[in-house]
Amino acid sequence: MAAVVRRTAQLAAELTTTAGGPVTVAVGCVGGRHRSVAMADAIATELADAGLPVALVHRDVDRPVIQR
Repeated sequence: MAAVVRRTAQLAAELTTTAGGPVTVAVGCVGGRHRSVAMADAIATELADAGLPVALVHRDVDRPVIQR
């Protein structure tokens, strides 16, 4: 997972400078409460550590668990 997080953060940082503005990175999983939250947190940390401004939103973390 570390390599995916690191590379995603690198690409987002490159796009920010190339595009000259904000970049949205969306991470999803089935329930939106576990894997995607962990990945989004890790990517946001990488970007913040690189000195980039980060606005993190967990869209589905407070929604009810999906019943299968």
